[in-house]
Amino acid sequence: MNRWLTQGAVICALSMSVSGCYYPPVAYPAPVPASFDRSFSAAGNAMREQGLAIRSEDRASGTIVGTQGNATVTASVRQQADGSVRVHSMPMVRATRR
Repeated sequence: MNRWLTQGAVICALSMSVSGCYYPPVAYPAPVPASFDRSFSAAGNAMREQGLAIRSEDRASGTIVGTQGNATVTASVRQQADGSVRVHSMPMVRATRR
């Protein structure tokens, strides 16, 4: 009888300790699409961080042109129909004549 009482107390204590570990789910806010202005600024800053000298920034057309040595990089930032922003960069290297 004493053995059954001890086992019952242990089972009860274990079940109570497990039930105290419940954490309710956390609601995370929905991601907000990036704005054109923030994306345009980020593209220009990324080019500067890579050591490119910015030659032109035309926010109206969404184009940034930077150079380093004989390489030219053009980044274009476009607003999509769904409200998202697309950033595309294209490097060009000019061949040198000898």
